[in-house]
Order: sequence, then structure tokens, then C-alpha cells
Amino acid sequence: MGSMIWAESGKRGGPKGSDWPSGSSISVRAKSEMPSATELAEPPVAAGSRILRLLAADPSAAIVCALADGPLRSARLNEGTPAYSPRTLYRRLGELERLGVVERQRLAVTPPAVAYELTAPAGRELLSIIEGTVAGWLRRHAGEPVQAQASASLALLAEAWETGIFRGLSCVERSLTELGEATELTHHQVGRRAKRLASAGILDRRVGSDHITRYLLSESGRLGAAAIAAAVRWEQDYRPQLAARQLSLADGTALVASALSLPRLASHAGQVFGLTVQAQGDGDGRAPRFSALWAEVDEAGEIACRSGPAPEPDGWAHGSVDAWLAALLDGKRGTLQTGGDEALVDAHLTRLHSRLRRSV
Repeated sequence: MGSMIWAESGKRGGPKGSDWPSGSSISVRAKSEMPSATELAEPPVAAGSRILRLLAADPSAAIVCALADGPLRSARLNEGTPAYSPRTLYRRLGELERLGVVERQRLAVTPPAVAYELTAPAGRELLSIIEGTVAGWLRRHAGEPVQAQASASLALLAEAWETGIFRGLSCVERSLTELGEATELTHHQVGRRAKRLASAGILDRRVGSDHITRYLLSESGRLGAAAIAAAVRWEQDYRPQLAARQLSLADGTALVASALSLPRLASHAGQVFGLTVQAQGDGDGRAPRFSALWAEVDEAGEIACRSGPAPEPDGWAHGSVDAWLAALLDGKRGTLQTGGDEALVDAHLTRLHSRLRRSV
């Protein structure tokens, strides 16, 4: 599968009669954490973005997929990836080797030869992400499994994530002015990027009755949350030193918010599902920080994402950033706390994971 793709704060509220976490508020990144406009010549580092960029850079993913069945000598690896020059291939092999994804072996043969193989578990896990989550998103998004489309689409998803555009549009639609304020990009920078992302199908454009154009994540862009989350978790598990910081509360909440409206829940029309995301512990003894979101199901079963504590939710779920990553990617809810209408909670979380999983 993968080789085919790659070879060529508002009101306070709480659930009815429950122990909904109080004092929740939407986490907004401080200006000091954001790069200034002059620092954007190179994309800012975001958790997972370097792995996304690596996979978008030819022929990184092609190499990983070519090694799926076992070690290959240099000559055979060149034959298996004919679209790339040996020089390009060896440069990417060096990067993958430094990442701990590929290891090189000198063979005791005459003439001398070198073989490459995937490491375990890091290389094998990255292969699983490429062939599963990433390839699935690319099939849904790019259509035909063409290498140029795959690289360009994944690079654009990475750009949306690392510039803050993905986060800024995860739960609301915004005009270019509003998106610039949310990301601290200049109007020119945000306009150029938003139009490029819309042309690629990652964002949608809507012109309101006030004749102002607003942008929002498209369904394809929301489904991309799975690829981003997978890259974030791989980086955290195997190369945490790659990122300047761990996944922030704001970014973790954005991943959840972006996927929140993907399910359809016609049997739960009129109900409200609230959730909170807790920041990872920082060990400084301060009280835990939370972000709050809620989803309202309309008569047709469509779900609208809202930020802030839910007004009397019918069902709710609460967990850490890592717990939500596990729920999104694996459907595992072991460390999530839930309450209220369990049927609503179960339906939403099950179908949310199913929508993301269906891309695989």
C-alpha cells in the first residue's frame, strides 16, 4: 500500500450531576512563544513537523517502503527506487540513519558492499505510519498515488501545522485578518499560505453575507489530524530531542478540535458533548491546566465544534494530551475519564476514531 504511494473562554458550565472539571479555559499561546514575522523565513519548529517534512522530502518514504521486506544492498536499493539518483538516495539514507530509522551494515564480501535495513522498533513503526496513516490520508486527499502529489500534499499539511494555520482554524472559520492575528503571520504571509492551502484542498473558502472571505479546515484537512498526530507520537517516542518543545496544550487541543466534527450522530440530535484536554505534567507543582471544547449535534446529525466549557453537556470526556492522541489514533480510551450519557460519549469517540481510521 505505502510502496505504491511512494515508489514513484466563555461561560462556565458542567454536565448535569457530574464532576466535570471546573475552572477550565481555552489555552491561548503567549506571544513570547510565537515566532516573529522576521523569523518565518524557515518554518517554525512544531512537534511532529520535522517528521512530516522528512516524509514529504523525496525519496525518504520510498526508501523506508523499499526496505519493508528486509535488508537491501545499495545496488538493489537503487534498482528499487529508479526515480531517484544515487546521490539523492544516499543523502536521504544518511538523514534516515542519523534519525535511527535505518542502519547500515558493511558486508564481508568481495568486492566490498553495504546493506541497509530498518531499525526496530523505530524504523518499523515509521513504516507502519507511512503505509497506514499517511498513505491513507494521501489516498483520500490526493487521489491518484503519484509521488509528486504525495510529496506536495504532505508538505502542505506540514506547513499548515507548523505555521499555526491548522491550529487557528481547528474549531472556527476566520478571515485573513483574524487568521493573521491568531498565527502572528503578516497579512501577506497568511494570505499567500491560506490561498495555497485552499487550492490544495486542505482549507475551504467561504464568502459570507458581509462579502468577507473566511477560511476553515476542509474535511480532508481535518482528516489530516491523524497523520499529524502519528508524526507527533513517533517523534515523542523515538526522537523527543528533535522538537524544541513537546506538544503544547494549544496544539494538542487543536488536533482534538479539528477531528471533533467529523462523526455524524443523527441518533443524538440536540445533544451536547463536552470535553477537556489536560496539559502534560511539567513537574513544577502548579495546578493542571486545561483546555475545553464542546460539540453540539444538530437535527441532521452534523456536529459543530465550539471552544470553551460546555453549557450543561449531556456527556463528557476528559484526559491528557497523550490520552487524546491514543483515542484519536488507536481508539483506546483507557485513561480518559468519561461521564454523563455514556451512549453519546461512546458513539462520538467510536465514530471519531472510525472516521480517522477509515483513511488507513
